[in-house]
Amino acid sequence: MPDQRASVLAAYGGYTSSFQSAYERFANDPGAKPDPTPALPFYNAPCMFITPLGIELYPEAPDLGRYFEQVMLDMKSKRYRRTGLGPPQLTFLGSRCVLLSLEITRFDLDEKQYDEYAVTYTLHRGGGEDDWRIAVVTTHPQDAVIHEVHRSD
Repeated sequence: MPDQRASVLAAYGGYTSSFQSAYERFANDPGAKPDPTPALPFYNAPCMFITPLGIELYPEAPDLGRYFEQVMLDMKSKRYRRTGLGPPQLTFLGSRCVLLSLEITRFDLDEKQYDEYAVTYTLHRGGGEDDWRIAVVTTHPQDAVIHEVHRSD
């Protein structure tokens, strides 16, 4: 599964880069409104978020877009600068489904850490070999990261 692993990591890297770039455009322009649309193609619709606050289902891309607009507004209110990502742990659940689990640390403009948690994404592969999309996002404590299992078969 080395090729699939690289494909999943490339998709996740594309998502994080797209979201960060969209946030920076918003944060650096005082008159701008948040526009998360560059990150939306990396998500399946519907998409489910499971957090300590409950479960939210976003049936369509515009619903997910409105959620991410609020996330960007919250990030700006906390003077967000960047996210530190722990090493990604992949667990394949077949050829079309994978769990990607990692630690997240958020830093503000002064490089002070203001949040830390972990997240496990469930990604599903669509029609193309590299068409991995996030279908479920689960946030949880850092000690609950799902560690990669290396199989010898």
